[in-house]
Amino acid sequence: MEINSDAPNFAVNENINLSEVISQYNRVILLFFHECVNLGCITEIKSFRNYYLKFKQIGCEIIGISTDSKRNLKSFVTDLSLEFPMISDLNGMLSQKYGALGKNFGYLNPKSMRRTFVVDNNMKIMRYYDNIIPTSHADEVYNWISSIVPADDRKLKTITEIESQQEDKPIVSD
Repeated sequence: MEINSDAPNFAVNENINLSEVISQYNRVILLFFHECVNLGCITEIKSFRNYYLKFKQIGCEIIGISTDSKRNLKSFVTDLSLEFPMISDLNGMLSQKYGALGKNFGYLNPKSMRRTFVVDNNMKIMRYYDNIIPTSHADEVYNWISSIVPADDRKLKTITEIESQQEDKPIVSD
């Protein structure tokens, strides 16, 4: 995927549709990761969890995408107290659309690679990351988005407004 290219739209089980999510936010961050039990993936996802309210305040939603099973993702979401939606891309089709499907790394099936895409409200790829340092990645993405979004373009919300709008985020499979 290249910057300014069209982001492939997707809909999963009528629960998550990228174009619908985009219509509610200025930007969507797509976090592809390969497995719930990998320490680097756990570290990265925890960082985004810790930044979640900050991202929401500047008009961003986060969607996690992994080739893990729906069952594994449910446990992962519970164990890490995640509030953003997660997608089980078990067959790798969504990961492949975004160029984030890697080799099988010794597993039976190919796995998602650690890749992050920032999609704007015109369904364009604003930025992508493929050389990810799990401990600082959320900070890097947040600082970049904050630096390019003019204050008057942000859908700024107070933490109270965001918390009152929170709902159970679906975990869906392909």
